[in-house]
Amino acid sequence: MFSWNDSHQWLRNSHDAFNAYEECQDIYDLLLVELTDELNEYHSINWSSFQYQKLLGNWLFNFIQMAHDRWLGCTPEMVSMGSTPAYIAADNLDLIHTYQQSNLVNLHLYQQLANYKYQSSFQKTDLPSKVNCLTGFDLVGDTNATICIHAPFHSFGRVGWRFIFPRRSFPKELCDYATPIDFHLKGFAPINVDKGWRLARLSGSQGSFADACSRLKRYHIPLVFLEAFSSIYKSVQSIRVKSLFTAVSMHYNIPFKYIAANLNDSCPIFVHQHGANYGTDLFCGSEDYERTVSNRFFTWGWKEDEVTDPLPAPGRLQSWRISSSRRILLTCGNRSPYLTRYYCCENGVQNLATIDSTIELVKKIAHLDIEISYYRHDFGWNVRDRFSQAGAMVPEKSTRSEYYGLHVNNHIGTAWLETMAVNLPTICFYDPNKYLFRDTCQPYIDKLISVGILHESVDSAVDKILQVQENPQGWWLEDEVQEIRNAFVERYARLEDTWLDNWVEEFGQMAGMVESGGYLDQPSSSW
Repeated sequence: MFSWNDSHQWLRNSHDAFNAYEECQDIYDLLLVELTDELNEYHSINWSSFQYQKLLGNWLFNFIQMAHDRWLGCTPEMVSMGSTPAYIAADNLDLIHTYQQSNLVNLHLYQQLANYKYQSSFQKTDLPSKVNCLTGFDLVGDTNATICIHAPFHSFGRVGWRFIFPRRSFPKELCDYATPIDFHLKGFAPINVDKGWRLARLSGSQGSFADACSRLKRYHIPLVFLEAFSSIYKSVQSIRVKSLFTAVSMHYNIPFKYIAANLNDSCPIFVHQHGANYGTDLFCGSEDYERTVSNRFFTWGWKEDEVTDPLPAPGRLQSWRISSSRRILLTCGNRSPYLTRYYCCENGVQNLATIDSTIELVKKIAHLDIEISYYRHDFGWNVRDRFSQAGAMVPEKSTRSEYYGLHVNNHIGTAWLETMAVNLPTICFYDPNKYLFRDTCQPYIDKLISVGILHESVDSAVDKILQVQENPQGWWLEDEVQEIRNAFVERYARLEDTWLDNWVEEFGQMAGMVESGGYLDQPSSSW
């Protein structure tokens, strides 16, 4: 049986990932224009490439990156591994979730690319006749407000978090400028797959990767952008909003993307950072996409151009709950074995090395009062079994994060930003061969290493944990540590209890600009 163990071996380090990312960007620019013409003809409309970028740009770029990884990882032997069932995604989220774990779906893409790479032709395939897909939606909420807010921040893992911004208790301080909106999906139904259009360009041969992507994008495009487009498009025809604000919707929320694309220049888009790696990593696909479709992109502290501006976000951890303790919480990240986009950190099967190094750390500090928080998605790694078989089992997280006196992270992600922001003692270790930071961020990284917050090896992290575990606060509250922590948090982790005060001021200015048409002539940043 084919699995990720048989492939995904071509990436050596973060420089390989960076070069691959740049190559995919160049191909994306070409294919977006090509797809614009193809879809305008198919849907009998006249949208610009920028409108399609808002609607499906992140899908197209993700697909190119997945295909690029499979192209470099495929082998001639894959051509003769037997036929595999075709898979067509209903939407981008469906596509990402499936490609993260499915051996059969990934083998199908591998075989398509291997056939084209080594035999200059695509294998014959039989597409499904129907696929269940979204058919429409209704917008719920007051669309007369100057700014319509949907999914304003990442809420996973905080009890009651979703009740902060409901329509019935919307912060009164923002009522003069904004209102929350939501979408009521009309349901899913079987949609006929247009096999003729999807398969039309699979004949002929050339052999280049860019040409393979050009042909396969028609085959793999999710139904929401092709066969279901007309029915979903009807849902947005009567919707008029003055502007839209979100922190998460621009990736996978189909109604939000349809509204943004349809209204285009008449509807400014405001997007807020909702996780880590933005502003710090040398490249970040999520950030690049969100910034290109935004009139303004709000960050957790950093600023790079006229589109980006700092705006604090509410944190999921609460500083008033912090209590002194010697208990340690190890928080683990996890990535899927099948690459879905290139990162400045572990890509695909490289994640296995992170699992192994974390097991090594646990075995060295298991005698301490330590608990572990595994990542919520296992992605088929069987992480708990790996820890158990290695004799590295420790109790799982049993209480609130704020009640642990020392936080240890095995990845540079959102978790360590959150503990840094509320001033909880934090130690984070990572593989420097897998990470690349921006020039503006590197000085902060160097200083964090110098005071023992960041570590480039397991042994270094273990030494620091053993050194401070008796009194984490004693180390953490040292003047030099606090000075460096404060500087880093101010630029990259502004998760603040007083976030609403900043929002009131910022939203007042935004509303004034929207009402005066101040964003209509503002150029968007280019990808």
